Amino acid sequence: CDLPNNTAVFGVFDGHGGREVSNFVKTRFAPAVEARPEFASDLGATLRGAFHGMDELLEDKSNLPVLQELKAVPTTLTQGGGAGGAAGGGGDSADGDGEGQGEGQRERAVSVEEAVEVFQKLLTLKRMAANANAPGGAAAAGGGGASGGEEDDSAQAEAGPPAGGSPLQLLSGGGGRMCTLPPSHVEAGCTAVVAAVRDGVLTVANAGDSRAVLCRGGEALPLSEDHKPAQARELARIEAAGGFVTPQGRINGNLNLSRALGDLKYKGNTAVARAEQMITAEPDVKVVRLEASDEFLLLACDGVWDVMTSQQCVDFVRERIAKG
Repeated sequence: CDLPNNTAVFGVFDGHGGREVSNFVKTRFAPAVEARPEFASDLGATLRGAFHGMDELLEDKSNLPVLQELKAVPTTLTQGGGAGGAAGGGGDSADGDGEGQGEGQRERAVSVEEAVEVFQKLLTLKRMAANANAPGGAAAAGGGGASGGEEDDSAQAEAGPPAGGSPLQLLSGGGGRMCTLPPSHVEAGCTAVVAAVRDGVLTVANAGDSRAVLCRGGEALPLSEDHKPAQARELARIEAAGGFVTPQGRINGNLNLSRALGDLKYKGNTAVARAEQMITAEPDVKVVRLEASDEFLLLACDGVWDVMTSQQCVDFVRERIAKG
């Protein structure tokens, strides 16, 4: 969107648990940015305020009829939109970020590639179960927890469940702990990665596991950090707010990302601020002055980063730009 003060704003909102929140945010984010009192002077504070402003709008039950309408709107590619749950917010994340499929998704045809992926995951679980039942019952620990989004999750899965977690625990939520949070009038959510450009300065705000990558002289320059529950700073906040993370890295056995818009049932702790809820809309903000060697900026949801590193994606796009 083109906004006043020579400002352009770009965003990707990747839905989970349903498409209504991502569709809602898509139409309301830019107006919220322009309406912020600090818009003319501080884009970082503006974006941070707009992220939390989306939660304020979602908390307002007068917006429920709009959300119900958007829940039924099919995902389409529009100007400024994207595929795979990006921008249009189809809630179609390939790794199953959310607690369940949104309405309407059950009618979507399953591709051969998706079917093969599911089959591979089932084989991995079967292999893990066999390893656990083998003499000694030993399974390798599943890694250190902190995630930059570059590791090979499938390799980690084949190494076995995290220490102390059996395959049964992986499927049931882990450790026998159950989520006891009451339901909310807004159960869906979406990640958000937003870039604002003004007078040669790029300001990026990110909450969740979508990602912003700048191509500078052919090299991938990360402008965001994936937010996963097992990261030390995320885990500390989640537990302080009364939540828990299962061995497979899901908050209260459900979501496998730790920052998002919406997901209101995880934001009901009145003893802590918005930024300190177990799942928070608080974004990381990075500011970069653009240089002559900067070629393009990539904003994409985890459906891309699950299968390509940042540098691989930059190379992929750069090669095609060079070919016209």
